[in-house]
Amino acid sequence: MKERSIKDSVENVLKNTGQDSSKMRLLYSICAKLDKEHRYKEQLEISYLAIALADSLNYRQSRNLARIRLLMSSMLNDQVTDLDEALQQSMIVKAVADSLKDSMLLSRAYTNIGVSEVYIERDTSSAAYASYSKALTISERLNDIDQTMRINNLIGNIMLFRADTANAIKYYRNTIKYGRNRPQFNDLVAISLNNLGEIYFDKGKYDSAMVCYRSVQRLLQHSNKITQKAWVLRNIGIILLKKEATYKNGLDTLLLAAAKGLECNNPYYSRDITNDLYHIYKKQGDYKNALHWKELTDSLSGLVENAEIQQKFLSYQISSKVDNWKQSEKLTQAKKDALTKAKIERQQMLKNLALIALIAAMLLAFYILNRYRLISKQKQLIEQQKQEVDKAYRVVDNKNNDILASIRYASRIQNALLIPQENISSYFAEHFIFYRPRDIVSGDFYWSAQHDGKLFMATADCTGHGVPGAFMSLLGNSFLNEILLVRKIIKPDLILNELRKKVIEALNPKGSHEQSADGMDMVLCCFDPQRMQLNYAAANNPLWMIRKKSDGSIVFTESQYDKFPVGKFIGQDAPFRNFTINLCKGDAIYTFTDGYRDQFGGKKGKRMGKKGFRDLIMEIHHLPMQEQSARLASRLNEWMGSTNEQVDDICIMGIRI
Repeated sequence: MKERSIKDSVENVLKNTGQDSSKMRLLYSICAKLDKEHRYKEQLEISYLAIALADSLNYRQSRNLARIRLLMSSMLNDQVTDLDEALQQSMIVKAVADSLKDSMLLSRAYTNIGVSEVYIERDTSSAAYASYSKALTISERLNDIDQTMRINNLIGNIMLFRADTANAIKYYRNTIKYGRNRPQFNDLVAISLNNLGEIYFDKGKYDSAMVCYRSVQRLLQHSNKITQKAWVLRNIGIILLKKEATYKNGLDTLLLAAAKGLECNNPYYSRDITNDLYHIYKKQGDYKNALHWKELTDSLSGLVENAEIQQKFLSYQISSKVDNWKQSEKLTQAKKDALTKAKIERQQMLKNLALIALIAAMLLAFYILNRYRLISKQKQLIEQQKQEVDKAYRVVDNKNNDILASIRYASRIQNALLIPQENISSYFAEHFIFYRPRDIVSGDFYWSAQHDGKLFMATADCTGHGVPGAFMSLLGNSFLNEILLVRKIIKPDLILNELRKKVIEALNPKGSHEQSADGMDMVLCCFDPQRMQLNYAAANNPLWMIRKKSDGSIVFTESQYDKFPVGKFIGQDAPFRNFTINLCKGDAIYTFTDGYRDQFGGKKGKRMGKKGFRDLIMEIHHLPMQEQSARLASRLNEWMGSTNEQVDDICIMGIRI
């Protein structure tokens, strides 16, 4: 709805804008604002609107339209997705710049072409180097310092990739020379200095590398680039560690880099720094500190994996050509292993702490009874032991907070994967989704996608809840997208058959000695508005329909469903069945998981049960859908009261035809 409203607003403004040049100037300013705010989907939509408008007006030679294409090309290059589209847009800008004899526009077009070619070629980057060279010649002729600096840095990167360090040093020094005494270019100069330092470091020229890194420190002194500050501290610390005289200073610098890295909330850099500290302490034989930094490195690795998932999902939204989920099985197993390891380590630590406390108490009693003369000394020992126990408990508390923070971060990712309700609003004016996880993350999920004029919807209940259930929900969500949107399987029964196959393969990889029977219960519907039909397949859960007949009577129907899950079970070769419902205007359709009806509560503290849930739906079905959702929430709160906790995840979807 948000994207549509922006497009509608822009179109309305364009209707009241007279000249074609004014329209393109307005569209460029909007695209530039959206690009700055990282609203890439909306930027693409407005960019294509501008291109379509230019085609309809025969106004393809507009400078502002060329700038819009450059913004789109830069964004696609930055996201490393749809590189062919990025290259095509830059080539169009090059042709327009040649036609208009606009050298500055031509230089930027060649630069963007080079960036796309770097990603496409990778192995040689020869075409990219040729494009950068043309851009550099133009920018130097125009005395365009900003562009000249940027291109020198890009060519330096290519030379570094080719291991041509002599030329890499030359181009990085050019960048530094042009940026001297120009504070507005400090960030770019700092990047070139850092790359130059890494070249000297690899050559063993540590003093030269140190000069570069110290220069980076001075440039970033008054900036808020915490990530870059942390990384240059790390590089300085590594050099200081090379010499015995500066070893302690190097270790202190590396510890400061770790603190800065954690402050910047960038798990990529922080993980590398904490991993350096782990290996240093391990080499020293300081296994206590080594274990601390190893555990922190493992935790940051989990955050890196989560960040990569989020980036893949963003790329998928921008272009359907990107296969976001190839490594889902490995990612899920890695997270599960990490959580299991963290749980075991925490339990072992608590046992050790309890044992330490018990031994301390026994020693205290022994010394009080048998060494009364040493009571003052014993008090000091007790105080010291108390401080150690307090410190240990603080460590446990901090680790618990870190784990909770990681789970909350995972919740943000899971919520980002859930489809927006606007996806359903375009088909059903009246609908609701009542979604209430038991824990921070949920094993229940809802899903929707549009394909070939039809709306596909699902509610699913994965094995378990909390973190294990959430992992299953990520699998289910990504597999459904792949089966429908990539493989184009559109029959609900065939989708569930394929989903079951992929779930079993993911949870029972070849060579594994453990067999998992985990899976999910699901109702998957396909709504065809042209035929007014609902095709569906159901695993272990029914679909409910309430219809008001012409004589005013109300008919409740519970659909047929297959009584086995989407997962491994005895008789798993049995295929799912496809069912069809011919719909009438006013029909109310409900799909749901078992969380609501299994909730304990009421005066007797029993489950609500299927009958109680059905009676509630019959009681409220005539109300507007959003009010039904509110009633479900209030009735659940009343049923649970103040003594009962939520026992399971809850997901209910209701639509009115």
